Amino acid sequence: MSDVIIPDVEITSDVVLAETVENAEPAVNYSEKTLVELIRLFEELVQNEERMKMSKEAEAIKSAFYKRLQKEKSDAGLVSAEVAEPSDEMVEADVEAAETVEVSDDPFVEIERGFKEIYNRYRKERAEYNRQLEQEREQNLAMKEAVIADLKALLEKQEDVNATFPAFREIQNRWRAIGPVPAQNYRNINETYQLYVEQFYDMVKINRELRDLDFKKNLEAKEQLCEQAEKQ
Repeated sequence: MSDVIIPDVEITSDVVLAETVENAEPAVNYSEKTLVELIRLFEELVQNEERMKMSKEAEAIKSAFYKRLQKEKSDAGLVSAEVAEPSDEMVEADVEAAETVEVSDDPFVEIERGFKEIYNRYRKERAEYNRQLEQEREQNLAMKEAVIADLKALLEKQEDVNATFPAFREIQNRWRAIGPVPAQNYRNINETYQLYVEQFYDMVKINRELRDLDFKKNLEAKEQLCEQAEKQ
């Protein structure tokens, strides 16, 4: 009997990030910036190639802008109540309403209007980006489900391990090449895949043990034949 060689294998975990990694807390102290500087910083942000991953910076600039606006209005005696930072929906509504409003003599009104226009464009672009990202993740989920189906079919064939190993490796490569899936599906899809991977390696172990047992029996049979020949 020929000695069947089964490659040594190691169980690996294919970890895919569920969420797009965004930058950490902004390093810039925006509270020290003027209204004009904050608008300029936001204009630079919306021109940055990585702007879709800079939502924390965008929100930090927005928050700093309204805090500065409140302070400067208060210092100018134009407002006594706190200027609340508007929600995204309020910003959009104000931008749409501003299209039919004449230019104001109040410089703070025009400054705020200009910031809202820039911020609203960024917000809409990011909403579309997130929509496309979620669509891609749904597609990735379908692709990973197809990989799992192929892995399950490979296990059910119960063929010689040496014959199935190339197909198994190809399945692993396909899995690793697929991008993130929706966050709510991440744990379940990865646990299902890992379960079938472990089952494949269990099958490898069983085949190796059967091979070793078969080899041992053959060796014992050869030794018995040799003993019988020596006695004759």
